[in-house]
Amino acid sequence: MSLVVKFKKCSDLKRIMAFIVDFFFTLLLTLLLLASSLAIFYATPNYKEALSIQENLKERSALFIEGKEAPLYLSENSLTIKEQARELDELMTNFYENSYFFKDNNEINEYNNRKLNEKYNGYNLFKEENNEIIFTFENVPDNTYLTYLTSEYNTYALSSFRNFDEYINTTKFVSLTNLLLIIFTFLFSSIIFYFLIPFLSKNNRATLGMKIFKLGLISNSNYSLTKKEFIYRFLFFFIIEYILGFLSFFIIPLISLSFMLLSKNSLPFHDLLLNSKMIDVSGVKIFKNKYELLNTLNTSK
Repeated sequence: MSLVVKFKKCSDLKRIMAFIVDFFFTLLLTLLLLASSLAIFYATPNYKEALSIQENLKERSALFIEGKEAPLYLSENSLTIKEQARELDELMTNFYENSYFFKDNNEINEYNNRKLNEKYNGYNLFKEENNEIIFTFENVPDNTYLTYLTSEYNTYALSSFRNFDEYINTTKFVSLTNLLLIIFTFLFSSIIFYFLIPFLSKNNRATLGMKIFKLGLISNSNYSLTKKEFIYRFLFFFIIEYILGFLSFFIIPLISLSFMLLSKNSLPFHDLLLNSKMIDVSGVKIFKNKYELLNTLNTSK
């Protein structure tokens, strides 16, 4: 006896919308898990020590005020442009003279030379007087000083600070920890929504998004995917199209989407290779195998 079960083909729009819903909930769970994970790691001794070292370095450098970069902090306070320029120059001078960051006088000498060589319409911004480098404020607008010193801060001072070995090491530790947490929480969330939920679905192997749009997965035999078939499909989709898709700047998912939109059967790459297909299950039931179908038919008589 030959039993043929026919199902309605799902629309490409429903398929795309289901993926968007699943991806949204994946990101939402990722953010929740990431926030919880970071809260835990912030309390660990190594992480707290790394953050403490960074804060101490910022405070010692004098380039930051109350945790903010000096130009930003100064601009937010009721200081004139001339006062901001003087304050910024003093902070950078203290930084370049700080023996903790610089073992010789090369940096402060280079800073002073850069100031003496800076001109505006042929006029010097600074001049040397009694062995000190001072502002000229002659024929030079005040904002020119602030613009120059802000550029000096970003180009030289801040760059020198961020290239300081102790700061680099702590930044690497903090950044690597955060990156690993992001990757782990995202992969964990993805496995829940793209594997665990459909794996536990009885017959239709539907994700949350697919359930919302009444879609299901079946094999080409028109019966439910077996656990083995579903695992193979998930691994191919997750590794090739999902993970490598991000690494390839979405080239692989775009190829798969092209297969779905242009192929005769409207199948993405993973379904085309693994003999599976997505269907519309509105008002119909997916059977595990022909024996379950026969049993249902006999029961209904």
